[in-house]
Amino acid sequence: MGARRGLTDAALDRASPVPLYYQLAESLETAIRSGSLSSGSHLENEIELARQLRVSRPTVRRAIAVLANRGLVIRRHGIGTLVVPVRVRRPVRLSSLYDDLTQSGQAPTTRLLAYEVVPAPLEVANSLQLSEGTRVLHFERLRLATGQPISLMRNFLPLALKEVVTEEGLKLTGLYRLLRHSGIHLRLASQSIGARSPQPREARLLKVIKTAPLLTCAAPHRAPHQLRRCRSAGRVRVARLPGGAIFLRNERRGRLEDVSVAADELLARLTEIRATDPDAVHRALTNRRRRPLLRNSPPPRAGEGRGGGSLFLIAADHPARGVLKVGADPMAMADRGELLRRLLTALGRPGVDGILGTADIIDDLALLGALDGKVVFGSMNRGGLTGFRFELDDRFTAYTVDGIVTGGLDGGKMMVRVADEPEALRTLAACARAIDELSARKLPAMVEVFASEVDDGRVRNRADADSLIRAITIVSGLGTTSAYLWLKLPVVDDLDRVMRATSLPTLLLGGDPGNDPQETFASWKRAMAIPQIRGLVAGRTLLYPKNGDVASAVDAAAAIVAEKARS
Repeated sequence: MGARRGLTDAALDRASPVPLYYQLAESLETAIRSGSLSSGSHLENEIELARQLRVSRPTVRRAIAVLANRGLVIRRHGIGTLVVPVRVRRPVRLSSLYDDLTQSGQAPTTRLLAYEVVPAPLEVANSLQLSEGTRVLHFERLRLATGQPISLMRNFLPLALKEVVTEEGLKLTGLYRLLRHSGIHLRLASQSIGARSPQPREARLLKVIKTAPLLTCAAPHRAPHQLRRCRSAGRVRVARLPGGAIFLRNERRGRLEDVSVAADELLARLTEIRATDPDAVHRALTNRRRRPLLRNSPPPRAGEGRGGGSLFLIAADHPARGVLKVGADPMAMADRGELLRRLLTALGRPGVDGILGTADIIDDLALLGALDGKVVFGSMNRGGLTGFRFELDDRFTAYTVDGIVTGGLDGGKMMVRVADEPEALRTLAACARAIDELSARKLPAMVEVFASEVDDGRVRNRADADSLIRAITIVSGLGTTSAYLWLKLPVVDDLDRVMRATSLPTLLLGGDPGNDPQETFASWKRAMAIPQIRGLVAGRTLLYPKNGDVASAVDAAAAIVAEKARS
């Protein structure tokens, strides 16, 4: 076989009751499905294969016949036996191509070819039960499986879903997943299935010849709205879609509409629960569904494990230190309802692994059911209040290790500012104890590191590489073990040299968005090429973007971290 890949006589058990031809067929099928025998590979002729495996030609012939019946190989006169592309097996149910490819291990990726708002053509308007010319969201995608194009998709959606189905989200994952993450579950669909030859552009994108038959799936012109409501009650009410943002839902029309009163309603509900059933916080935390710290790294190749993994957390511990400023607005984070609403949107986006926060915010999110399947880090030392004279005296005023364990959290986070001040030494000693206590419970200890100094009575973090390197080497030596120690570091100039100071897994600090958010995102992307950088912790930059589009900002950051997971 032209790509034999180690298939030898040892793969056949001659003492087994299973016939040799069937054993051979199974071994070849395993090689094909794992990619060891790639699409288009030639199998060597029957005589040569029989000689190599020390079996008869009829045994080889029967094995190849089994593979042909399974659709794994084809025989061509004058060419021989060829491996064909592995078929995508899809269940007879309402499922997405992206999910089916993922479940079959075929590593789906997407090229977004178009994303625009357009007037609805008559056929589209009829399908969506809209007036002709109503503005709708249109996008076109090329779906690839293991790098090969297999599907060209065009979709039209009501414009109300534009904040849910973002441009970055479509590049990162499938449409159904984006909808599910915002609480929208498809229950019914109508499709018309047919076949035709490709147009020249389609043939070029799908890499097929002009006469190749293509399977087509389209919505009938009079199809009912595909985003079906689950209940028939005809009223407008405030509802949190599970895992997503807060919307006013018109249940009769099945639409997502206004979001203006959601934050106030949200606070009212939380206050009612806290006042009448305070134990609900503990129940919500202990009953939430947990997940591994790292789980989003696909196998680089068949048989090579899960790869390295990355981590993308939303930071929400700023208010506990009196940090409410975002950009030019000194009180941007002061509205708790609005902050929670933005956090719900962020946590509902695909690619977000979890959150880092203090107990007040973590408890609210747990009551809202937003922490299921998320990584949760508790912030521990918040005593160094921003702008206060005792800012460097960063005492452990928030989570304790016992509190993290009791609450079922996944790790603890602390901040260390290395400075030539007595208060900094006390913080170093307290962090060393916390690292040991977390490590004894096999929980990760994340330490945010700054090189700081007091300038005219105010604490200032130094941005030069040499100062940060020195601070990293000091913090890396805290405690009696570094087995569970992670770093969280700001992006500074000469970051490559800075990172050569440590072997500890490190997350980037998002920081304040500043005046150039695009450069902030670009700096994150550049930093992801460094091996020790394993992901990102970002808060204000994503929760309060200049254009107000939290979902798009989070999706853009998730795409950067996802590239790290695939590298």
